[in-house]
Amino acid sequence: MNLILSSILSLFGFSIDPMKPAREAIENFKIQHSDRIHHTFADAGDVTKRPVIFIHGSPGSKEGWYAYLYDSSLSKRYHLISIDRPGYRKDDDGRSERSLTKQAELIWDVLKNNKSNLKPILVGHSFGGAVIAKIAMIHKEEIHGLVFVASSVDPQLEKVKLIQRIGDSWGIRSLVPDHLRVCNEEILALKNELQIMKDDWSLIKAKVIVIHGEKDDLVPVDNVKFLQNKLKIHKTYLLENVNHFIPWNYPEVIKQAIMELG
Repeated sequence: MNLILSSILSLFGFSIDPMKPAREAIENFKIQHSDRIHHTFADAGDVTKRPVIFIHGSPGSKEGWYAYLYDSSLSKRYHLISIDRPGYRKDDDGRSERSLTKQAELIWDVLKNNKSNLKPILVGHSFGGAVIAKIAMIHKEEIHGLVFVASSVDPQLEKVKLIQRIGDSWGIRSLVPDHLRVCNEEILALKNELQIMKDDWSLIKAKVIVIHGEKDDLVPVDNVKFLQNKLKIHKTYLLENVNHFIPWNYPEVIKQAIMELG
């Protein structure tokens, strides 16, 4: 059983701490801006300025973007909002939300905390890329820009591994920590959810920037080709010898992309 659990953890890259480079900024934000940390989201900056919504991958949490909320060059210019996706909120009790449509609807509600009346920029990492795409399809006239970071968007590239099936089987599920079980359940559903979206990419009107590492072994870099075929891309950053954990190892690229979108 321990071998199976260890394999599941390794499958999702948890033999390392991907957020290690940002830990100091994360802790500083928690200490210095505790009043901006709320139940399902955290925010920073001026609520009268353009909102930038950060959406984490699978698994993940709003804390994964705290280093961006703590960054003064961004907080002076934008209203920065990082959310816990459905399934990862404290009151979800380990219940996953497999529908991208429902995730999009719940995430969109966070904009009631913005007072600018300006269209938002959405930043999505990994699974979060599929979520920002769905939001932009639903709210096609209400999005200013999209930043896809190492994003899972091509249904043909979604391959279910045997260990994921084992992790979702009766008797094993109870051994897997809630956040990893939620992760596994939504990833198992992702291929079908992306298939549902396949004819809706033309609905997206926002300006798009794509960032991906050429050595990403969790989300294939060919997802970039999919986006280039589906959307008019403002700019693509293909990072040489870079893996999946761009938000914490290459924050300057993401910050530059946000500012390029205006």
